[in-house]
Amino acid sequence: MKGGWTFRYRDCGYGPAPIIPIQLLMGDHRVGLMAVVDTGATETLLEGVHLRAAGIDIFSGRPRAFQGFLGTRATAYLHRCHVLVGELEVDLEVAFSTQPLLREVLGRDILAHFVLEVRERAMELSLKPDPE
Repeated sequence: MKGGWTFRYRDCGYGPAPIIPIQLLMGDHRVGLMAVVDTGATETLLEGVHLRAAGIDIFSGRPRAFQGFLGTRATAYLHRCHVLVGELEVDLEVAFSTQPLLREVLGRDILAHFVLEVRERAMELSLKPDPE
């Protein structure tokens, strides 16, 4: 894909999934992590441990109630930060969980900045910056 990035699916413990590397930027703190691309998720949800490592109190963020597709409810806290996907840096409010997550999730809030192409049989996805 011209002007974008292609990622092969990775094993996540229960089979291959669209998991991609991202970088989270909070002030002078930068951390690399792997997150699953989830078009069913409205918002990006990451573990609060990343905030603690940057010296940020998770509870200083705005609370946001979440409900998973199985009905599980939890509260996360929104904090403005930068997320680097490929070479594109996106500034947005990210939800951080107080509990460990099975997987960290990139939701449609960040995907709105990209054109997403999924090739399920090839087990790969491509992202390129949305020109709009």
